[in-house]
Amino acid sequence: MKQIKKKNLSIILLLLLISFLVVLGIELFRMSLSKKLKEDREKAPAKVEEIKKIYPQKKSENKDTVVFKNPDIPVDTSSNVPDMVENKKQEENEKEHRPDSGLLSPVEKKDLSAIYIPLTKSVFGRTDTPENVFLAKSRLSQTQWDNMKTTDMKTLALLKDASLENLREGKLYYQGDNGRLESFLYMDSKRKISEYLISYDPKGNSVDCLEVGCWIPETDEKKFAHLSNNKLSVFELAAVKTNDKREEIVTEYTITPEMQFVRGKVFSKIF
Repeated sequence: MKQIKKKNLSIILLLLLISFLVVLGIELFRMSLSKKLKEDREKAPAKVEEIKKIYPQKKSENKDTVVFKNPDIPVDTSSNVPDMVENKKQEENEKEHRPDSGLLSPVEKKDLSAIYIPLTKSVFGRTDTPENVFLAKSRLSQTQWDNMKTTDMKTLALLKDASLENLREGKLYYQGDNGRLESFLYMDSKRKISEYLISYDPKGNSVDCLEVGCWIPETDEKKFAHLSNNKLSVFELAAVKTNDKREEIVTEYTITPEMQFVRGKVFSKIF
């Protein structure tokens, strides 16, 4: 009986010893693991500091640029910003003059070609009554008269102070790359009515002036014109002669690409 009790006690002690060893082993393992994690945390910042020491950062004048300096590689500390700016300017200049760069090259002076005007007649015709035509036209406004730039034309110096009552709209004969051709009508104190044609360059500056229409009531003399392509023909009807025949004088002009009126042939006919 005593032996059985003794044997049972030995088993209990053995189990307690095994349990103690297991608990002790688990605790030692936890302590070892915790110590290792702590050492790893302490070592991590040290590595970051080592990286910072090996690769210190240097701020350049440009805030967005970071320069990494390696102590093992010699670095030229002199600034190369001016060189970079100069190189950039040189590249832009080369690109600007490159044919396929896509950028606009300096504007080249464009040669003007001969103007083209479809066949048209002046305000006055051969059989028209100029006075009625004049009165049917709208009066020129001050702005329209100023835009005519008549004060720039020597041949129209006398019209500088002309009253708007005596000025009427004429006709726009041409407007294009070369400029424009536009006329106006004027009646003087003796009721003489004239149509003046003014040419303008592409910038709107007046170039030349020509009388392409005229009517003198006392003598019944009349002037009118035809335009076609770059040609201008001015017809002048003289007073009726004793034999009931009239003389018509035709003067031809060429309108140059620069919008100048160049006088050409002159001929006459009797009818």
